[in-house]
Amino acid sequence: MLQKLSMAVAAIMLTASVANAAMVQLQPMPDAFARLGHSCGGIKQQIFGKGFTAKGKVTGYVFAVTRCGGSGRGGGYHTTTYSTWVAMKWDLNGVVIREVTRVPSPDPSIAGAAHSGSLVGGANYPTCNNTSPYDNAFTCFSVPVVDGSYSVQTSLYIVNQAACTASNTAYCTYRGILTTP
Repeated sequence: MLQKLSMAVAAIMLTASVANAAMVQLQPMPDAFARLGHSCGGIKQQIFGKGFTAKGKVTGYVFAVTRCGGSGRGGGYHTTTYSTWVAMKWDLNGVVIREVTRVPSPDPSIAGAAHSGSLVGGANYPTCNNTSPYDNAFTCFSVPVVDGSYSVQTSLYIVNQAACTASNTAYCTYRGILTTP
């Protein structure tokens, strides 16, 4: 319990201390259509900031998804979902500089939407201040990873926490945030 509290306090202090610093959003992958081969009403991308390389580049993942609807035989309705995880590398301006395809799905804890009951949060997102599954429409931040004077973390905007997963872009949005001096 004390460790969780310490992590939460550290994340809040770091987030507060960088309030005067510039915050840059990590950009989505520019060739999402080429990765999925489909775009039905647009492609949604969930962006997760993970850390830094030894050379100071930002690392993370992008989950891209599109859903195509159609009618089936007998009047049934069938939706086909096309999705992929891509490992990414960004420069310190948030611009994509490298994509690594054919990566396995990362550990689900990267999304941090580990539901305890139906609450979003957990150790990865200590600033989530939801107290019941009915607390909706709020933003929280992952534990930041610091490299010198730069930090990267993921913001999580919740619309319906009981339905929030990395792959369900209708109920929550993940954005990678790079904080620069």
